This record gives sequence, structure tokens and C-alpha cells, in this order.
Amino acid sequence: MREVGRVAGIVARHGSKLIVKLGALAVAEICIVAFAYGSIWISDERIEGARLKTTQATMRELLKAADHFKTEHGRYPEKLEDLVYRPAYAKAENWPKGGYLSSLPKDGWDRDFVYRPRPDGTGFTIGSLGPDGREGGDCDLWEGR
Repeated sequence: MREVGRVAGIVARHGSKLIVKLGALAVAEICIVAFAYGSIWISDERIEGARLKTTQATMRELLKAADHFKTEHGRYPEKLEDLVYRPAYAKAENWPKGGYLSSLPKDGWDRDFVYRPRPDGTGFTIGSLGPDGREGGDCDLWEGR
């Protein structure tokens, strides 16, 4: 009972100042939470941007490797694995030590690239299914020859 009286006395003496201080504290806490949430949102946006740029750069490397393969073997590879391991149709004397790629890269979302060669070996399409991993999504990336 004595505590209630003490609190009531403090409020009576400093009422308006106390209310202003508590209001300022509440506003500060709201601003901190809003800033933290905004930073997380911006960070997610930056991460997705970095994944997109990584995927685009990796696709350029895959295109270069496939072009090099075609220069040496007269056709594009039947599958991406043919850039790492020599397929039977590739000339052994033209095969570089270590292959055209040391391993198959993943896209920025840690997924395999999609490779669609033309049956006659004259071209191909390579793609990433983007963040959702489904074909036809908003951020699919496709390149071809």
C-alpha cells in the first residue's frame, strides 16, 4: 500500500514530465524496431541481388566453357557434365587437362542449372529457375546460343 502511495506521489509531482519521458521512450523503441526491420528487409534485398549477380556471372562462365567446347569439338556439349568429364563423342586429343570446368557450378540459390541442347548440337539454352526454383517464375534467367 505504501508503494502505491509513493508512485502516486511521484506521478503527482512529475506527472507531465513523466508522461513526456515515457512517450519519448516509446517512440524511441518504435524507431529502433522499425530501423531493425528495415535493415533486415534491405539486407534480404541485397542478398537476393548478390545471388542474381552470382548466377549471371556463373552463366557467363558456362557459356564460355560451352563455346570453347564447340570450338574444339565442332558442336556444343549434350549435357553440362560433358564440360567436366570427357564424353565419348569428344576428341581425346582436344580435351584439356581438368576439363572445361573443374566441377559443375550451382546458381546463386544453390540449385543446378537447366541445360537444353538442340538435338543437332548447334546450340543450347541454359537457365536458372531463380529464387522460387520453378520454371516460369518471376526471376528465371535464360541464355542461349
